[in-house]
Amino acid sequence: VYTVIGSNLMHAGYGLWGAGGDGTNNNATTATQTSRAFSSPVVQAYSGFIFGVALLADGSVWSVGRNDYGQLGDPSVPVYDGSNGSAGRATWGRVPNLPANVVQITGGRATVYALTADGTVYAWGWNANGQIGNGTTTDQSSPLKVPGLSGVKRLGGAYRSCFAIMGDGS
Repeated sequence: VYTVIGSNLMHAGYGLWGAGGDGTNNNATTATQTSRAFSSPVVQAYSGFIFGVALLADGSVWSVGRNDYGQLGDPSVPVYDGSNGSAGRATWGRVPNLPANVVQITGGRATVYALTADGTVYAWGWNANGQIGNGTTTDQSSPLKVPGLSGVKRLGGAYRSCFAIMGDGS
């Protein structure tokens, strides 16, 4: 669970794999400040399975925690294979390869979706059921522009899927 406080986040709950963003693997039974004071105010936070994502007012997206399927969105962070203990990050890092105009984030168990101001959708992470929307079931460790989807107004992420409300109301 993350709570937005200006240019920082407070975390409570599960902390293994650095999911709390405070640089440790400790659970937080009370709200604890994450280790990073962001350069821009945090406007939205999303918490998935042992990871978190934050959207800043400047349109940048940041991630922290375990990286099972590429859900941190940064291909330089190793993907967890069941044995490597360094597959993730315990402090916040910026998600590369996204435009600077992201206005909403959401996600599923280990998939993340980002909506830009022009209605474009980017997705990354777990794709076992095709939830990234690129016609495959291959996990994606870097943000991918979802083909054939434009003019989106809002997104709603779910465990293994995502729903889009289009600008025309459909």
